[in-house]
Amino acid sequence: MSTIFASLAAFAVVVFTVFAAWRRYRALAVRIESLETQAGWYHDALRIAGAGVWNWHIQDDQWNWVEDTRRPRGSTLSYPVAMSDDFHTFLHPDDRERYLAIEDACRMGQESYVVDYRYMLAEGETRWLRDIAHRSADNGSGSPVMVGITLDITEEKLRALDSERQSGEDELTGLPNRRSLLDHLAQRVGAGLPLALAFIDLNGFKTLNDRHGHASGDMCLGLLGRNLTARLAKGEFAARLGGDEFVIIVQGDDEDAAIARVEDLVSDALLVANAAVKARVGAAIGMAFFPRQASTSQELLSAADQAMYLAKATGRPIEIRTLDGESPNGRRRSA
Repeated sequence: MSTIFASLAAFAVVVFTVFAAWRRYRALAVRIESLETQAGWYHDALRIAGAGVWNWHIQDDQWNWVEDTRRPRGSTLSYPVAMSDDFHTFLHPDDRERYLAIEDACRMGQESYVVDYRYMLAEGETRWLRDIAHRSADNGSGSPVMVGITLDITEEKLRALDSERQSGEDELTGLPNRRSLLDHLAQRVGAGLPLALAFIDLNGFKTLNDRHGHASGDMCLGLLGRNLTARLAKGEFAARLGGDEFVIIVQGDDEDAAIARVEDLVSDALLVANAAVKARVGAAIGMAFFPRQASTSQELLSAADQAMYLAKATGRPIEIRTLDGESPNGRRRSA
């Protein structure tokens, strides 16, 4: 009898063990099915968005991409974006230095970044991409990791640029853009009235972007533009050429007064912008005068541009130069 009871007990244990294992298997199967469903949604969303997900192990300089999103089907991002040494090769020359500077900032401890840049395909086409990244836990490896997503924003960017060109307004600063500047300057020169043109290139702006990120750089440019607009008097004009380059036009034939006016406008606007982003951005300013130094709008821009490079070479935070003459405030010097 005891043998029978022992056998029944052993059988019960086996049945219970098998049943428990079956329950665990079923729970695991349900969990796996749920994860597969979620993964399908995840990859579909990435394909629809034209996006790729990646991580960058900073210390080893190792980039890893989710394989399925390197060539997401059914989206505009139907080409490989190789996050390796080749990736930097295919960056647009005008954007490569900026992207490398962001990577250097991440190596120095920058926590996150958002950057738009152009990526050149082997077939010759150029696409606009946007990287959004944030520093993540090192997962025990001892090396910091940036986790990011890359979006193809070509259509969005082209629409924005086309809208900007048509509107004549720079989206970031609210100032007139290059097209509006050229139209306005042609009208002023065509009227034959004397004016001064200041070509402005910001000093320390790259350092601001590297240390605090491009969001801070954009904030600085936006504040600078809005403060210039608020301070302009009748007959004065300001525009953003692009990047960190601006132009201010002051009417009249008093050149010393024009120089002092431009210095006041730029200094006041930078004071507000620097206070907001906790930076020390300055300006190299080149001044040129119509009609004494130029007879056309292009000649005037060129003369001011040359003078700006003279100011840039001094290395001073704020410097104004012309191609001739002395300034009453000691900032303008002969070439």
